[in-house]
Amino acid sequence: EHTTVGPSLGRGGRRAGASVAAMAAAGAASPPDRQLHTALALTWLAYGYFYVLRKALGAVKSALRNELLYSESQLASLDTAFLAAYSAGLYVSGCLVDAVQPRVVLCCGICLAAAAAFLLPLLLPGQLGGGGAEGFVVWIPAYLCWIAHGLAQSAGHPAIQRVLGKRLRGNRWSGMYLGIWTTSQTVGGMTGNFCGGYLLSNFGWQAVLQRPIFVAPCIVLCLALGWSVLEVPKEPSAVPLAYEEGDHEDVEKRRRGSCCTRLFGGFGAQVYVAALAAFFVKFVRYALLFWLPYYNWAVLGFDASKAAYHASVFEFGGFFGTMALGPLSDRLDGPGTHRRAWPSAVLMFGGALLLGFVIPQVEAQSQWSPASRECAMALGIFLVGISVDGPESVVTGALCNDLCQDSGLTGLQGRVVGMVNGTGILGALIAGPAVTFWVRSCGGWPAVFPFLAIISLLGVASLIPLCNFVSWPSVMAARTGLVATGCAGATLVVVLLFSVICNPLVEVSRADAEQNVTGANSSRA
Repeated sequence: EHTTVGPSLGRGGRRAGASVAAMAAAGAASPPDRQLHTALALTWLAYGYFYVLRKALGAVKSALRNELLYSESQLASLDTAFLAAYSAGLYVSGCLVDAVQPRVVLCCGICLAAAAAFLLPLLLPGQLGGGGAEGFVVWIPAYLCWIAHGLAQSAGHPAIQRVLGKRLRGNRWSGMYLGIWTTSQTVGGMTGNFCGGYLLSNFGWQAVLQRPIFVAPCIVLCLALGWSVLEVPKEPSAVPLAYEEGDHEDVEKRRRGSCCTRLFGGFGAQVYVAALAAFFVKFVRYALLFWLPYYNWAVLGFDASKAAYHASVFEFGGFFGTMALGPLSDRLDGPGTHRRAWPSAVLMFGGALLLGFVIPQVEAQSQWSPASRECAMALGIFLVGISVDGPESVVTGALCNDLCQDSGLTGLQGRVVGMVNGTGILGALIAGPAVTFWVRSCGGWPAVFPFLAIISLLGVASLIPLCNFVSWPSVMAARTGLVATGCAGATLVVVLLFSVICNPLVEVSRADAEQNVTGANSSRA
């Protein structure tokens, strides 16, 4: 039954009726807000746990180097196996969460990731006989285990973005909410570093990988308690609006497309450009994420536990970057992709300046006291965390959400997120071998920071088309081939350029690196 406030009630009556209507509207909107906040809290907890598991191997690299005598290349090969599986899994799980309930995919991923981390110490070579492990065959069980871990980790991001994308559809403050959610990466990474350092110093490196499995049942139980909040109804159509408005035959062709078409095709140029930007920003982020603890140990001379603690400064800076950039982009005017892209490009440019100029200058200040140098390095890494994690969270979160809404791809949100993040993880996949190659050929570990600065500048250039500074007809031909060619070509050019420049320093670089490691070992002895 509807009640109408008539003209006879006068101005006061109309005001009272408007107040009642506003209160009723607020009351009607309250339950969805509570569901959004519940879904945000549960997915934040789940993805933070994923990051605790992901940081475990990075925290024990120095111990594996000391106790089992693994080389840097062997340690990097584990990262490569994980990231290759993670990248491929993102493309597949992006399609999977569009067809299956994302909450089911999320819970299965958590259980499998925890089990794989628990099994890795039992499968690493050298456990029974001690000493260094040689040959590829003895590494196969460990590789298969860590590949399974990468596939399990890939279930998290598309599933969670699918859940939150449904709750945030049409929400003006989606950048703020997704920025809050992205802090799960920072908090999870810091928790992984601190817990890894504690477990490493008190219980050994095996405990760093095996103890987190006991938390998995608690995470799954929390998700089960909010099971209905995580439900995503089936979309009436999984075809973009552009196709629905076109010919019926095009719609049927899109639905019955090949596997490659379903994974990579039909998204529009902006999605591919966003994937290219994710490639470069994740290259920088994962290079620091996986190798910063080892850098602190090999170059700065920290012990293993202190190296893990000190690396948490990067995640701490990322916390502020993700919390600030999302709400800032919400307050800007213009299309969603424009207001997400240009502040991300500005912040990445600042990160490139820090990596290319500020941090190398701090490293070169030998006249400073050790405490002053350590504090200056921590401040520089903190600012780099802000400049890298902030754009990464926006490009892989809020930007994908806006692209889906602006392009009518809400039914394909899982695939869009999988496409952008999967291409980004390809950058992370190249980062591991590129870092170790750079150390061997271009001045040792201190030369890595200028290298990452160049990659950051390439990320800035890839975001320019999304800032509306370039006419879209010039990039409308973008396809999957553009993403692959651009990523591989740009990386190859950078590597070849710096190899030519740094070639005369090869022998000096190796001698310096060996001297640094020998000095660190002697000081600890």
